[in-house]
Amino acid sequence: MLVRSHEVKPDGYEFQKGGRVVTVFSAPNYCDQMGNKGAFIRFQGADMKPKITSFAHVEHPKVPPMAYARQWGSMW
Repeated sequence: MLVRSHEVKPDGYEFQKGGRVVTVFSAPNYCDQMGNKGAFIRFQGADMKPKITSFAHVEHPKVPPMAYARQWGSMW
């Protein structure tokens, strides 16, 4: 099996080529606009059967960009 990444998939993953290729994308709601799920894959047991976990995004806190960096003030 070939595992590839870095391509948005609606469910966070997608099997292709008769199950021999799987694309996994771990960033849910990519760029805060795609609405996709994220996923990760684990291979377990002697047969190394893939186990995929898919998950949805959570809302970002209502904090302005770079707000946490402001605490260092004049260091930057």
